[in-house]
Amino acid sequence: MRVINETKKTTKGDGKVKSIKIQPKFREYRRFRFGPCERQVVPEIRLSGFWLAELGFFEGMRVLVVVGEGRITLELVNEREEGESVSMA
Repeated sequence: MRVINETKKTTKGDGKVKSIKIQPKFREYRRFRFGPCERQVVPEIRLSGFWLAELGFFEGMRVLVVVGEGRITLELVNEREEGESVSMA
């Protein structure tokens, strides 16, 4: 699978805007324990780069994924919040 990153750096308010392409990810699964493998295509978004560290996102840290209509927001989890349970409605 060829991954094409379309990165465009512009400014929007105080932050930077990056444009990336949602890629297909092929998952193999079995409907039955010993049945044949089936493939399913699901959307995948991958984030990596020095810009994440510049924003304070480092390997091993936990993030909270907040989803809304047409929007996904990543927030760093405070150490105090990490012990609390997060309910997914």
